[in-house]
Amino acid sequence: MQLPKFSFSNVINGLLLSTLISIVLLIGCHADEYPESVPTKVTVTGTIIDADTQTPLEGASIRSDNNAVTVVTKANGLFLLEDVGVNKIGEVIITFAKEGYASNQKVFVVEHGKTYSTRLEMKAYGDIQEQGSTTPLINEVPIPDPRVPVTIEIPNPLDAVNPMAVFVLPADSLGYGTDEDPLTYTVKATVLDPTDLDPNKAERKFFPGFFLTAPFDFFRPDALLESVVFVHVSITDNKGAQVTSFLKPVQYYLLLPSAYQTGGEKEDTYADGSSIQWWSFRNTRGHWGQEAADASIKIPNDIVGYETITQLYVAADVSQLTWFNAGSDIKPLSCLGVNVVDQNATPVSGAVVSAQGKTYFGNSLPVITNENGFAQLLVKPSADVNNLESVEVYLNQGAVSIQLDVLPGTGDGDDALDEVYTSTTANSFIVKNGVEYGDCKNLNSKLVVDLSRTVFGQVTYLGSGTSVANHPVHTDIGISVESNESGAFTMRAPVIPESFYVFSSVEFPITPDFTISNDFQVLPPLIVQTPVIDTLTRSVGGTVVEGTDVTLTVTAKDLEDPSRTLIYSWTTDVGSFVDASLATVVWTAPMGTGTANLNVLVDNGSGGTINQTLVIEYAPAP
Repeated sequence: MQLPKFSFSNVINGLLLSTLISIVLLIGCHADEYPESVPTKVTVTGTIIDADTQTPLEGASIRSDNNAVTVVTKANGLFLLEDVGVNKIGEVIITFAKEGYASNQKVFVVEHGKTYSTRLEMKAYGDIQEQGSTTPLINEVPIPDPRVPVTIEIPNPLDAVNPMAVFVLPADSLGYGTDEDPLTYTVKATVLDPTDLDPNKAERKFFPGFFLTAPFDFFRPDALLESVVFVHVSITDNKGAQVTSFLKPVQYYLLLPSAYQTGGEKEDTYADGSSIQWWSFRNTRGHWGQEAADASIKIPNDIVGYETITQLYVAADVSQLTWFNAGSDIKPLSCLGVNVVDQNATPVSGAVVSAQGKTYFGNSLPVITNENGFAQLLVKPSADVNNLESVEVYLNQGAVSIQLDVLPGTGDGDDALDEVYTSTTANSFIVKNGVEYGDCKNLNSKLVVDLSRTVFGQVTYLGSGTSVANHPVHTDIGISVESNESGAFTMRAPVIPESFYVFSSVEFPITPDFTISNDFQVLPPLIVQTPVIDTLTRSVGGTVVEGTDVTLTVTAKDLEDPSRTLIYSWTTDVGSFVDASLATVVWTAPMGTGTANLNVLVDNGSGGTINQTLVIEYAPAP
């Protein structure tokens, strides 16, 4: 008799790549070998939190590279991005940004009939967690005159002699402007250590994109990445413009983590004078591309003012400003087979599982379990039985994080630490034309998620309280359902975490105080925002030339009563409108360089409002 199966409704967190993509990495498929049928639009939801305070982050902007609309998180950190365009190979790349924080990107490989969700932590510039404390690094460091050389240091809170990083900018590496209108700059920087396995720090979370690599000129990634140290530097001029490249190469010196220094567990990996692969983040593809030239390992005591440095650093010449990473690609790969079941041993499909390296500093690609609750993860192979690599296996879906419990006597790994040993056979799992060849190390221990909580609710319109039929209901735990004809909905939910967001609109979420039990939970009514905005468009794309007129058009409707007359109100922090009370308005960009936030508020006259923001960059004509 076949067991019933539970699906997480195929709501996938921000670290998803499907099993298909894992296979592509192994056999080197091209873009035309992807499934022919991909959706043109998807919905992405999620929660953004501050990485250091672990509190919701208000005012973070979320946008898709395939969609001009930008949404901004509320005080609860929630966002809902609808009608997100999908590129021709079935990918959605979402960019997350906020002033004072390192920007980040997540990549989704999408399929028909699914909604996508993420729980993202954003890292503030100038903050690093060291031994449980938060210590300021550099933030708003001034460069008053780019015509003279400057050296910028990120201090080390544990070592006054060996700083975390040193950046050497030669004279004229940044533009000066004119004597009448000179340019000055401020610098922000964040250096992160992926070798730190403390779960309370989890700096690997701030990796943009995936742990995927590709040769310098290649479009598709072909390996996983083992990271040693990664860095992000942001430079802004006094006009508010972000610098994207240097006029002359700038020298980056990044302190190797303690694991690679003398006395560390990997002290023999690098030596003074050796080299290390140097990667830059490809923000249009969501993976890391190998730079043409490797970085070097050195003790940089030849830097003026740093003659007392004693430890090893990564030294690289940099011409652009983006995320950079020192590390190595993992080739070949091995495979782990994982089964996910519920408390009744029923297979759980649609769950997202991944592996985090413990003996190596890299993560697997997250993979969705199939209809049998099974997923295969690509990991670093063990060299031999005397030199085993180990990983921790997790179910990660939005706010849900459950680790696989390694059972004694299974041979899966260390049951005391719940670490799984990887196979000693590299490339043991190969798929060609849909047929599997070779063996994958299938774990005897199963990843168990308790789905004994049932949640009931009702969806109603704002103001009137009328029930709303066939309306999507989202959560931040990877579950999405739809209300029935009477506006009611039911969902099975895991007992971990104890509380989570349930929302049909980010304006009115419910955060019930759930208890871990088998009892039914009835929610207060979910409120549907009305009116809604269908589209928000601009007549001029890209960066707008200063002083240019841009036509903005919003289309909106009232879901409850389409006959209502809607009221429009436009506001902007810079520039001006001709008439800010129409659905179509003309905005004039100001002179100079900067970024404009253009907001439209739509009011249905019955207590319902909604607003949306367009972000437009403007600059002088090239």
